[in-house]
Amino acid sequence: MFVIVPLVLAAILVVFGLFEVSANQRATRQLENRLDQLLTMQVQVLSRPLWNLSEEQIDLIVSAIEVDADEVGDLMAQKGVIDGLNNQRFSGQRDIIQSGVAAEQVIGSLAIALTPASVRRERDARLLFAIGVACALMGAIIISALIANRRTFGIPLDGLLESINQLRQGQGRRRVDWNSDDEMGEVIRAYNEMLARQETDEQNLLTANDELEARVEMRTHELSVASQQLTDAIESMSEGFALYDSNDHLVLCNTTYREKIYTAPSETLKLGMSFHEVVAQIAQSGEVRKAAEDPDAWAAQRVAHHRAPGKPLLEQRRDGSWIQITEYPTADGGVVGIYSDLTELKRLSVELEDAKNIAEAANDAKSTFLATMSHEIRTPMNGVIGMSNLLLDTELDDEQRDFTETINKSAEDLLNIINDILDFSRVD
Repeated sequence: MFVIVPLVLAAILVVFGLFEVSANQRATRQLENRLDQLLTMQVQVLSRPLWNLSEEQIDLIVSAIEVDADEVGDLMAQKGVIDGLNNQRFSGQRDIIQSGVAAEQVIGSLAIALTPASVRRERDARLLFAIGVACALMGAIIISALIANRRTFGIPLDGLLESINQLRQGQGRRRVDWNSDDEMGEVIRAYNEMLARQETDEQNLLTANDELEARVEMRTHELSVASQQLTDAIESMSEGFALYDSNDHLVLCNTTYREKIYTAPSETLKLGMSFHEVVAQIAQSGEVRKAAEDPDAWAAQRVAHHRAPGKPLLEQRRDGSWIQITEYPTADGGVVGIYSDLTELKRLSVELEDAKNIAEAANDAKSTFLATMSHEIRTPMNGVIGMSNLLLDTELDDEQRDFTETINKSAEDLLNIINDILDFSRVD
């Protein structure tokens, strides 16, 4: 609209200008023709009165000429000065000739000047007409533009704003029902496509959210089951179990640790307690024999070993039980402690040591007995072997020699057996 109005105004001005030039030229020609006709006619009319010097008639003729508002005449014959009329645009001068005598004679001169009043009136009328036409055209253009603007922009913009407000108020998405090939149609189509993409993305997001919630629920259930299994596994351990975080605060422990390892009242042990507080409570209970002698020193020693775990510690309780403490550092800077009751192993170890000592004493007694017995047996056996060898060196009949050799061989076999027994006793 801001482009059409100036163009229309410019077109009207051009058309009016061309029409005005043509009309002005035509009016100028008409005025010039009229001046020429008036001069011709009035010269003929004035030739007789001027010749007869009838001033009354001349005044009447001039007055008749002056009746026309478009003409200005003057009785120049009387004044003899007509230079003022020559400065007018539409003026003319013609000699008055008396043609009734033998020869034509100039008896005067008539000058008439016409004002372009009629030309101006016609021009003003045309201007008013052009202004009226221009105003009518401008009004028609403006009204048409407003109607077209309402049709082209107003209706789709109203639909677009209504859809946007509905979306802003959370009442859902509504596509704008508009189809045109202009810029507004492109905007509406782009807006509808954007709504379609948003609906698709929102649906995909809802689907992904549902899947994520299902996965989270499943993973939470799995973690809950795994956590319960881990808790059950830790609770089922015969050893005491305790987990401390990187700040040495108790995170997790089982019932064995709470009731058997933690010698202070179990209700005083709470998750979140620092390891220093835990060992201080154990030291003050007096259940650990080393802690009973110097609680503060023992607590400092336990804290130092806890922060730099090394070989397992073995502690004896006041009731005679033995606890082995094995601690391991975790990847996040915490510490896991395993507390094993070695009382039964200690008892079995002592019994095994006593049995070993008894066995060794019995073995020593057996070795001594065998050594003594072998010595006591070998001595007479050597006598038997020696005497049989001497007897074989004498003259014996065949039967006697056979008996003597049998005695000698049997004695040597018996001696070998005794030597073997003695060697076995030495191996034990």
